[in-house]
Amino acid sequence: MNAVEQRFRTELLDLIAECKMLKYNPSRFSQMIGAKPFEAVQSLLNASETSDGFGTLFQLKRLDLSVEAVVLKPEWRECFTQAERDSARRRLADAGYKAPWDNGDASPGAEGPT
Repeated sequence: MNAVEQRFRTELLDLIAECKMLKYNPSRFSQMIGAKPFEAVQSLLNASETSDGFGTLFQLKRLDLSVEAVVLKPEWRECFTQAERDSARRRLADAGYKAPWDNGDASPGAEGPT
């Protein structure tokens, strides 16, 4: 795992810890991120429907902890394709949420993890 993947994995683990403080344990997601955190998140973004975890975070009013919100953070935006970011943005918008750090910019040429 390279340094970027390690930082991303650490951020996801921090989000999981915060979820646990809310009495929500995203155990399946914890298992998914393993050594390939980008691939785990991409599989969720490329799924035809949102995950159960997204629904739980919606109910908890904490979509800021969703992978959809994380991929729109400036530090991770270019690690995901435009289609993946669009999917994340659309899912959040459908739930009535806009990530405060998402300026809606498309990062031309971003084609996946570096």
